[in-house]
Amino acid sequence: MNTYQIFSVGIFLRRVPLNKHTRAILNRCLERSKNRPTIFRFKIDDVEKVSKEFKAYARKAGLEKHRFHDLRHTVGSHMAMMDKGDTTIQELMRHKSPKSTKVYTKLSPKHLQEASEDLNYGPMPVAKKDD
Repeated sequence: MNTYQIFSVGIFLRRVPLNKHTRAILNRCLERSKNRPTIFRFKIDDVEKVSKEFKAYARKAGLEKHRFHDLRHTVGSHMAMMDKGDTTIQELMRHKSPKSTKVYTKLSPKHLQEASEDLNYGPMPVAKKDD
């Protein structure tokens, strides 16, 4: 499996499966990391810095009300619209409860419209009464 290990203060937390595009980016980061076994080293307050930087870049791109955390909603919703299944989405998002996953899986109006079009049964014949 193509996974990366997540550690916190030297303690192994979990393995995370990643797609080929994400793996390629992280592999380039590893190559540049001067033989360190880690790519990102965060302290608690560093996470807040990443969030603030994301917000600044989003603002520059004209996305005023976008936060770093919104990416979780985007991923959850996209997986739901790709019919990945509730359990798969829950596992990939590392949620303990299906209720948490439901918060992150909203369907787009376009997706709902397309789903409603799939229900097009066309004209239904009316049964004739036998005389």
